[in-house]
Amino acid sequence: MNLCGREDLRALLGRHGFHFSKSMGQNFLIDPAVPAAISAASQAEGSCGVLEIGPGVGCLTAELAERAGKVVSIELDQKLLPVLAETMAPYPNVEIVPGDALKLDLAALAAEKFRGLRPLVCANLPYNITTPVLTKLVETPCFESVTVLLQKEVARRLAAAQGSSGGGAFTLWLQYHMETEVLFDVPAAKFFPAPKVDSAVLRC
Repeated sequence: MNLCGREDLRALLGRHGFHFSKSMGQNFLIDPAVPAAISAASQAEGSCGVLEIGPGVGCLTAELAERAGKVVSIELDQKLLPVLAETMAPYPNVEIVPGDALKLDLAALAAEKFRGLRPLVCANLPYNITTPVLTKLVETPCFESVTVLLQKEVARRLAAAQGSSGGGAFTLWLQYHMETEVLFDVPAAKFFPAPKVDSAVLRC
């Protein structure tokens, strides 16, 4: 199954009676080159445990599973759990954790799930939770790096040079704690359904 193929995706979601939720900001990647590039950008390897937030149908999850020692994906939408049970069945090093990443104790989760592994974060973040998720990740100091796909305008702002007009209070706070860099852009056409704005990959 091609998890990024539009027709395969429609068939998969149809089998499980899944309907997109605008409130959850669900936009799934439909170009396999994009999750492959994001996974590579995360620099995950066998010695790493990767925390993913919002796996969707698992196209990025599968790429991460090929690289990392273990992948733990937190999914809020209960309707996606049976979808992920199907798509992640070939990957024994993937564990899906139902729940809200903003409410879970991520440090405790990483300590439990990634024993002996270096914890990283890699995710395609819903636009509407970007700031609170990044805030929580920075405040969970066990993660070596955070590689996220988010709204292009936000990514550019968070990587803006200090003192430039593109930044703001959150940018200053984030850059105080982590180095930030925009790696590459992802056009809206690479998603289904397509969002109204382009995205970019930010690495912290």
